[in-house]
Amino acid sequence: ALGYHQKALQVFEHLQAREHIAATLDRLGLTSLLRGDLTASVGYYDRAITLFREQDNRMSLGASLTGRGLARGGPGVNQTLPATAAPGDACRDLNEALQIARQIHSLSSEAWALWSLCLVNIGQGKFGDALSCIRNALEIASSIGHLEWIAGGHSILGELYTEILAPEAAQPHLDQALILSQKLRSHHWFHH
Repeated sequence: ALGYHQKALQVFEHLQAREHIAATLDRLGLTSLLRGDLTASVGYYDRAITLFREQDNRMSLGASLTGRGLARGGPGVNQTLPATAAPGDACRDLNEALQIARQIHSLSSEAWALWSLCLVNIGQGKFGDALSCIRNALEIASSIGHLEWIAGGHSILGELYTEILAPEAAQPHLDQALILSQKLRSHHWFHH
């Protein structure tokens, strides 16, 4: 995916198609995040966020802020990778994304921003805040039937309960996440 998105970016830059450039930068940010290249991810998201602000594309701006918040989250997102910025930067991005999601009434974006904020809070040891975020994210995802965010919510809730040494509370959430990941045929959630 990375190579294809990089080729697409070259084409859109040659055509000076700013809307498509921004969308492709967002995809490159996510692809780099999933590959574990947090520095590249933040760089792509920085450029996408600038363009989305110029275009007043709030939906896409919120998505890029969430992605950049995850990339900046470091240990809260991926225990083996160093943070690319101060934890406050990640929280600032995620809180702005959450605010935008609420303003534009995008429940799926709100659930994703809350889910992401939970991960950053776990990484900072703010377990109470993390628990509140993930419960809210799971409630929203359930209310709209968003199976991916429901699976993600249960997965992270199980992880959080495991982290605070409550395996009996974690098990039902991990079981539910596994069932949903199989239903979705999602290798990502299955392995998570």
